[in-house]
This record gives sequence, structure tokens and C-alpha cells, in this order.
Amino acid sequence: MSDLFLAVETGGTKLQFVLGDAQGCIVQRSRLSVARERGFQGILEAVTAQVPLFSAAAAQNGARIAHIGVGFGGPVDARSGCVLGSMQISGWSDFPLKTYLEEKTGLPVRVYNDTDAATWGEYRLGAGRGTRNFFYTNIGSGVGGGAVLNGQLYLAQGRGSMEFGQSYTVRRTRLSASKRCVPAGRWSIVCGRQKSRLQAFSPPSSRKS
Repeated sequence: MSDLFLAVETGGTKLQFVLGDAQGCIVQRSRLSVARERGFQGILEAVTAQVPLFSAAAAQNGARIAHIGVGFGGPVDARSGCVLGSMQISGWSDFPLKTYLEEKTGLPVRVYNDTDAATWGEYRLGAGRGTRNFFYTNIGSGVGGGAVLNGQLYLAQGRGSMEFGQSYTVRRTRLSASKRCVPAGRWSIVCGRQKSRLQAFSPPSSRKS
């Protein structure tokens, strides 16, 4: 029995599923819209409901799903598979997505930021083939970035280091004569269909970026 791999993308507007082999040949795919009003729980339910369908598709091809890879639309601790948060969908903060899906499906799971996953895919099988250093960016519900340096996916501390659309910044604000600086929090560049806007988020007090 041959091995296939299920790739899952969870974004702010859509969920995408692709079943394929290690060479990038696609066996089956599907795309669902995200019900934002249901928050992260609706996404979890949709993902877990799709896995048996793709397992059946793999079996019809004389194969099995060996691993699940998740590209999450937001900062991720890639080493633990824990989601740090989402700028589009509520409820994701500090959620152990890898552990949750492994318990629900019985399959090994890897979780990366979606742009990091796309970066590695393009490097191995797309525009980055034959290079040693490669940069990738995407503009969707948010703005993401990823890089391969000397043939290795760059994760730094594994906490969204290349996510320049979700950077920590400091806003300088004049407070009467004191001219003190106050923290601006974390900024996410959120792209709408007709315009872009900046949203400010308070940085978590206990996390190291």
C-alpha cells in the first residue's frame, strides 16, 4: 500500500484540502468556505469531517494517508504545533492544533504557518527549484512571508518570524510635554476586496517573539 499525504489550509475565508503523493501529484482536492460566525470551532469540525472522506479516496487508489500537514493562516509555534492566534477568526489563541488533530484522526500531523508551508512547496516543486535561498510572500486575507536559507526552511524561534504582516512595532505618541513612547501592539495588514486596513492588537504579555 502506497503512502499519500493530506494537505490542509485553514485561512480567514476558505479551507482547502489536497490529497497527493510525495512528488506533488494530486489525487483529490476540495475547497470550503469559512463560516466566520462559528469561529475556530466551526473550522475544526469541518477539517475533522473531511479526513474520513479523503481516507476513503486514498483507499480507492490502493493507498493510505500517511501524514496530515496543516498550513495555518496566522502565527504558529512550528515546533509544538500550537497556534498562537488568528487575526481573522476568533478563538485560536494558544490552541494545540497538532495534538487536537492527532487525537481526532489517529494520524501524525505537522502544523506550520500557511505561508511557510507554501514557501517550502514552491522551493521544492515550484518557482524555487534549483535555488539555495528563496523568498515567498502571499497576499490574501492577510499578508505573509517565508524564506528558505541555504536549503533550509527558515523558522527562527518557530513563532512566525517571517510574518512581516504581523510585526511588533512601537508607535510614538506625544503625551503633553513628556513625549513618552507607548507600545502600539501587534499590527496585522488585513486585505479586503476593495481596500486594506491596519488593525492593532495588544501584544501578549507573557510571550517571547
